Amino acid sequence: MSQPPNQKDISAEETLRRAMDGDVLHRLPSGLMIIRRMKHEWLDQLDEISGDAFARKTDKVRGSKFLRD
Repeated sequence: MSQPPNQKDISAEETLRRAMDGDVLHRLPSGLMIIRRMKHEWLDQLDEISGDAFARKTDKVRGSKFLRD
């Protein structure tokens, strides 16, 4: 992660755990910033719904472009 030299390195997992929605996770040398958006993260509760219900919740109307696998 891009951090000032006086801060110790922390793992990517720790950075993600600390980050709030909209926080910068990483800055690339080009200036591009990787932002945390929780709406794009997998939720464990999605493992428990049926395939049909999952398909309805992730159809194009609701805006999701992600697949279970």
